[in-house]
Amino acid sequence: MMTTYLSAIPAYGRDYKNKAAVLADWQAGKDFQSQGFHGYGYFSVNDFTEDFNNPTKLLGSHTEINVRYANLAKVAVLAWSDKKGWYVK
Repeated sequence: MMTTYLSAIPAYGRDYKNKAAVLADWQAGKDFQSQGFHGYGYFSVNDFTEDFNNPTKLLGSHTEINVRYANLAKVAVLAWSDKKGWYVK
C-alpha cells in the first residue's frame, strides 16, 4: 500500500523546540498550516475524521504528516497506529 505524505508547519506563528511538543499540540487539536501541492489551508487532528481516535476512516492506514519545526530546520513525522494512536516516527 502506498504512503500518503502531508506537509505542514505550525499555524499562527507557533514553533517548537522538540518533537514531543509537536505531538502534544497535534493531539490537543491545535491548527497546522498545510504546505505544498495539497493546498495551503489550516487543519488539525480534528479535521481528519469525526472520530479522531480512529483516523484510518478518512486518512487510510498509511498517511504520515511531516511537520517542520525549530524555525523550519527539523521535521517531526506524525503517524497513526491502531495500537499506539498518534505517535512520532
